[in-house]
Amino acid sequence: MLAYMNGLLAFFRPAFSRRAAFVWFVIAVVGFIVRQDTYGVSSIIRALALFPGTYPQLLHFFHSSAYSCFSVLELWWKWLKMEKIGYILNGRLILIGDHTKNVKDGRKIPAVTTLHQDSETGSKPKYFRGHFWGSICIVAEYAKKCIFLPLWAEIHPEGNLKESRATRIINQANEIARQFGQSIYLVLDAFFAVGPVFLTAQSLNYSVHIITRAKKNIVAYFTPS
Repeated sequence: MLAYMNGLLAFFRPAFSRRAAFVWFVIAVVGFIVRQDTYGVSSIIRALALFPGTYPQLLHFFHSSAYSCFSVLELWWKWLKMEKIGYILNGRLILIGDHTKNVKDGRKIPAVTTLHQDSETGSKPKYFRGHFWGSICIVAEYAKKCIFLPLWAEIHPEGNLKESRATRIINQANEIARQFGQSIYLVLDAFFAVGPVFLTAQSLNYSVHIITRAKKNIVAYFTPS
């Protein structure tokens, strides 16, 4: 296992222009794996028994200009492609996409907006402040079991005129399909059963095939003369 982890972490070295940034990347990843609570950077400090003075340095790593998140993502996709663990059905990889909303109480946290709760759970407030996340996972087959591996996650900005939050998932899934060099099935919930999503998928030369649950009600119109 240690040899496998060493090879995996070393695979990400080209994404970092400075060795110090790569070392902090290794520390952060190992800290995420062995930590026993989820209190941010302080959890990594406690899990690895690091000197308390390293706390600001670890914070600066996440804002470092020595790497870009997309470069790290591309290498992660290449590693998964090399491992060939993605479940393939009818010649297509299976991806799963969804949105989630996280409540944030801080008043100065970046990208926090007022969100409307669409959940049917009555205990949740109708409006709250938080982050609107979009994420995509790949269905992987290992030891005769299927698991989900994260491929991409992003806080969707508010008021993006170029693409909606629904079509953003489709375009990102198409970028993943291009990196893997393979067509995909994209499994989504009923939130994505809207016209712009299907039109976006159609414009991608059918490299992304949408599978979603139909909505309970729908309105259709004839093309006006």
